[in-house]
Amino acid sequence: MSEHNWANFAMVGGVALASILVLWTWLNITRRWWDIQNVHLYRMHEIEAELGMWKSRYVDYLDKSRILGQRSPANPTSEGRLYALDQAIARYSRARVHRRLRLLLGILISGWLALLIRELLLTLSLSF
Repeated sequence: MSEHNWANFAMVGGVALASILVLWTWLNITRRWWDIQNVHLYRMHEIEAELGMWKSRYVDYLDKSRILGQRSPANPTSEGRLYALDQAIARYSRARVHRRLRLLLGILISGWLALLIRELLLTLSLSF
């Protein structure tokens, strides 16, 4: 008896669909978490600006300066702290977690769909 029959297809299909549902749910949960985190970061920036603190502004400066692919040096006269940061941090990597996660989820979901389609084609070819 062949390994590719309708019972196996139903099992593979159930596991594939359940996995895709878990991945999609996880993506929605992380999106919500990032939305809440962005609100908290916005408020933290407000508080730091009011109190004259610099902790998150350092990271924000380094992140924003990476948009064009290179760090633009701060003006040493008006932004002494950022200039010193530029001098002290020679290498800084801004990981784009959102994009990488979407890519990973896309690869995983595509893999499950490819497995499901392969199983369907093999089951259909042996049925006729």
